[in-house]
Amino acid sequence: MIEKSASWSEIEKSIDIIVSNIKKDNKKYNYIVSLNRGGLIPGVLLSHKLNIPNCVYTIKSYSDKEKKKLKKDLYISMIGSFKSSDHILVVDDISDTGETLAETIKKIKKIDSDVKNIDVATIYYKNKSIFKPTYYAAEIDNDVWINFAWENNVRKS
Repeated sequence: MIEKSASWSEIEKSIDIIVSNIKKDNKKYNYIVSLNRGGLIPGVLLSHKLNIPNCVYTIKSYSDKEKKKLKKDLYISMIGSFKSSDHILVVDDISDTGETLAETIKKIKKIDSDVKNIDVATIYYKNKSIFKPTYYAAEIDNDVWINFAWENNVRKS
């Protein structure tokens, strides 16, 4: 695995690329849904630049000690209820395997099956991902691990 650092400057440039592409496509969104944790900072940056309310989704994986299974729960902090006419932009830092993004889209549609207009933006995209974002700033090799600026002085447990 090759490690690469994404500096604040690179992140800001990436966000500008995404904003430019969204504006070029003349897309308008009612909500940004930032995925906790990696999508929080990119989501807030996009929220400010596009003047769109930001919501937060948390997908939490945990081990069920009794059944020894990996489970996913979804917690949501929403500004309002989604309507069928809403256009939603889901934001994460990277589409690596794509499983989190695919699961999030399913969960949003499960909460409100009328929501049809969902796009996804990530800073990075790996082509091995099962989910290709609508917008991404850069495609990276599948064997690259990104260390984002907001992770730099965080002690890993």
